[in-house]
Amino acid sequence: EPYTEVVVVGRVRRRFFRATSGTQSRTEVVADQVVPVRQAKRAERAVLVTDPNRAVGLAVLSSPGMTESEVESIARMPQVHEDVLRAIASQRSWVRHYGVVVALVRNPRTPAAVSMNLLPRLQERDLRLASTDRNIPDIVRVTARRKLVGA
Repeated sequence: EPYTEVVVVGRVRRRFFRATSGTQSRTEVVADQVVPVRQAKRAERAVLVTDPNRAVGLAVLSSPGMTESEVESIARMPQVHEDVLRAIASQRSWVRHYGVVVALVRNPRTPAAVSMNLLPRLQERDLRLASTDRNIPDIVRVTARRKLVGA
């Protein structure tokens, strides 16, 4: 199928050779295995989801082998693209799990609008943690504090 995202598992090798201007080097990627993203294993998906290209992260989320615990660990990662976090938040089957909701709210890269929508679902203990967490956006922190005072 054309334009399929793939995972290349292998190693990087640097080769040195002589040229007219002295010694030069070339970096080569030696691929041991090439796997479609949808068939990648858990460890490979964990690495791929942090890719700066958001299309790769979104392709990883569509993998049929994704579990709720894996989605929760992805939602905790601060280096994940915000579109990936938005996609996790929009998937009802994943947001049903409380751990995913807490991970999304406490992730600094989660868009503030997404976190604000998930705040009412937090228990008092997690609201207290969110109200003092300096890594999350100010608006989310202040709203969590207001919910604590109002409750």
